[in-house]
Amino acid sequence: MLRLAAELREFPFDHARLAQVLYEDNGVAYLRLLGTALGRLVHEPDDDLVWAYLTQADLADAGVRAAETDDLIDVIRTTREADVAAVVKQQRDGRFKVSMRSRGAHDLATIAAGFGGGGHRLAAGYTSRRGLEETVQRLKRALRGEPVEP
Repeated sequence: MLRLAAELREFPFDHARLAQVLYEDNGVAYLRLLGTALGRLVHEPDDDLVWAYLTQADLADAGVRAAETDDLIDVIRTTREADVAAVVKQQRDGRFKVSMRSRGAHDLATIAAGFGGGGHRLAAGYTSRRGLEETVQRLKRALRGEPVEP
C-alpha cells in the first residue's frame, strides 16, 4: 500500500485536494446527524463496547441518506475506552444494520457469522430483525462469549 501511495505521489495532481474530497467533505446536515449519534453514544465497559444508533426518523429529519452515514463507524471506533465499536442503523424495513470494528481483542467475524452476517476479524456486520434494545443486548452477550441464538 505504501509503495502504491509513493507511486501515486509521482503524478502531477493536487494530492491534498484528493485527500479532502475523499475524507474531509461532509455537509452540514451530516454533521448535525453525527452530533445526534454522538449524543447517544453509550459506553459499556463490562462488555468492552461503545455504540451509537440512528433511526429512519433521524435520517429523514436530517435529510441525509443512509449511505451517507457509512463512515460514522470510523468516528465511533476512535474511542480508546473500548475494544469494540458498533453503529446500529435502522433500515427502511425496520431491521437494524450493525456495523462493528475491533481494536483486536475480539473476533468480529465469528460474532457476525453467529447472527447471519460476515466480515473479518476486525471489521464485520450483520442485520438484526430484533428491536434496537434486544439487538444491542444480544451483541453484548456475544461479546462476553455467551451463547446467542441466531
